[in-house]
Amino acid sequence: MVSAGANSGPELMYQRSPVFSGEFGAWTPIGAEAVSGGGYDIAWKNTTSGQYLIWSVDGNGNYVKDLLSGASATSAVLETYETIFHQDLNGDGTIGLAGTSIESSGAISLLQVGSNYFMVPAGGNSGPELMYQRSPVFSGEFGAWATIAAEAVSGGGYDIAWKNTASGQYLIWGVDGNGNYVKDLLSGASATNAVLETYETIFHQDLNGDGTIGLAGTNIETSGATGLLQVGSNYFMVPVGGNSGPELMYQGAPVYSGEFGAWAAIGAEALSGGYDVAWKNSSTGQYIIWNVDSSGNYVKDLINGVSASSAAVASYEPLFQQDLNGDGVITIPAGQTMELTGSFSGQIVFGGSTGTLIVDHSATFTGTIGGQLAIGDVIDFKDISAGSSASLAYSGNNSPGTLTVSDGVHTANVDLLGSYSLANFTASSDGHGGTSVVDPPLASQQTSSLDQQIALFSQYMASDFSSTSSSIDNSSMFGSDHLPMPPQLAVFTAPQQHAPV
Repeated sequence: MVSAGANSGPELMYQRSPVFSGEFGAWTPIGAEAVSGGGYDIAWKNTTSGQYLIWSVDGNGNYVKDLLSGASATSAVLETYETIFHQDLNGDGTIGLAGTSIESSGAISLLQVGSNYFMVPAGGNSGPELMYQRSPVFSGEFGAWATIAAEAVSGGGYDIAWKNTASGQYLIWGVDGNGNYVKDLLSGASATNAVLETYETIFHQDLNGDGTIGLAGTNIETSGATGLLQVGSNYFMVPVGGNSGPELMYQGAPVYSGEFGAWAAIGAEALSGGYDVAWKNSSTGQYIIWNVDSSGNYVKDLINGVSASSAAVASYEPLFQQDLNGDGVITIPAGQTMELTGSFSGQIVFGGSTGTLIVDHSATFTGTIGGQLAIGDVIDFKDISAGSSASLAYSGNNSPGTLTVSDGVHTANVDLLGSYSLANFTASSDGHGGTSVVDPPLASQQTSSLDQQIALFSQYMASDFSSTSSSIDNSSMFGSDHLPMPPQLAVFTAPQQHAPV
């Protein structure tokens, strides 16, 4: 066995003697390859029977054992050795497994070679064989059950999907990294089973043929970052734009429609460590807010049996980004923050000072701001960059109007129902790359403006009344009503077009 480009290497030995041509009759060595860990694999072919065997030899060339013996040219195990030898050993025109691809979605292809199955990386030509109770799984072994998909999973191993061609049911196997069956992950599920549909996102495949990869159901609501999806009679918390998420559970069982009488789930939103789920009683008009963990399991009631006029219900509206109580307004309580992660067309009111509205995508905000902003209330346009390219405009003058904020790339148009003027708006960086707008200015901003005016006034006085004129009686020359007005303390009228931020 000589390394490519070299001219020496160990001699092939059998029972401490050099192997010679014809020693084993029609068996002829046809390939050799070094293997990791030391030693070599040697491929043999029987020119009479067409069978193959693979020897394992040590680093000195001594025969150790047969790795494969008496295999036919169509043996899948032989074909997997072709990738080691970098050689088409059986002459079928393919190096590696030559079979039928059952599916090639995702990162793993399920390949049928003869009657057996292999999990092969997409674009690859070798992988572990599917095994059950230490034997290769073969086509027809489980009657009408047929493998339809395979995919590698995090942590090692694979998920294998099966379909029963007679009953239309499905099951999912969990197998280890060597292809050995470990357990059923799902068994005897119908085509409409929601858990089956969640597995579709793993297999990157529409397993049940309903035209959708993932959960196919009815959106109860899609406000905020989380949508509440009803699939059949069950509920799922799914990221907006996504197709999978945890199922809503109560006392270890899936929650189903009608389980709690007139109570119906109307909204869900993710928060740190889990979700909040809003319920409304269609008979009494009362509300409940559940807290559930990240797996969808009920933990506790946050509010229970409160009326639509309850301040507690209104206080949850910014979290759900939804007018839960149907009064037409979402109120941001004093000191709280509401972040709009998607489109919004309703009305928002600040319930007091130091409230914050964060608009992630300015172009998708078509709502209105009711009432009047208080000191400390902030509208934060997350995608509008503060700086020299940013500008403010307002269509009104001491009246309702449209506030336009733009950086030349993103533009927000916000209808304000209160009384506003452009001169009173102040814009600044939000500290995270966006632009914050307030009206009236914060106390610190008012102080800064006043300090600038006082400084200008001082400069004016110093230049107009020189210290060299101390002998002059200024009081006799100018009465208090004759002092000229310094220009920066004159009445200021701001332009009503565009002002740079």
